[in-house]
Amino acid sequence: MSVLTRYRTLPRHQRVLWVVGPIAILVGIGLAVWFGLAASIGKPVWGNLGYDVRDARHTVVTYQLTRPTDRTVVCSVFAKDMNHATVGRVDDVIPPGGEPRLVRDVEVRTTSKAVMGEVRQCRAQ
Repeated sequence: MSVLTRYRTLPRHQRVLWVVGPIAILVGIGLAVWFGLAASIGKPVWGNLGYDVRDARHTVVTYQLTRPTDRTVVCSVFAKDMNHATVGRVDDVIPPGGEPRLVRDVEVRTTSKAVMGEVRQCRAQ
């Protein structure tokens, strides 16, 4: 018995499912890819590279940024103490233009001695 003959012997509702099912799955995959790309294209991507606690009042945070060069990007840089409380914060503003991939060193003034520094968020404006 060939596949075509076997397909023709199926009840009508099962034949419809065998045609509509794969089409619906492909449409769902296409929508998932489209939403994923729409949510990530043109947005800044950052990674923390390290930090240096200079003294009780200053911490330098180093991070890498890949950004759209046609918009201003603002990155929120934080210094934290041993209890993970924020002891310093700076908004690092990167104007449009220049290279799309940057390594930045940002000095954060702190209210007490920090034990770590990080970039928590970058956003394009």
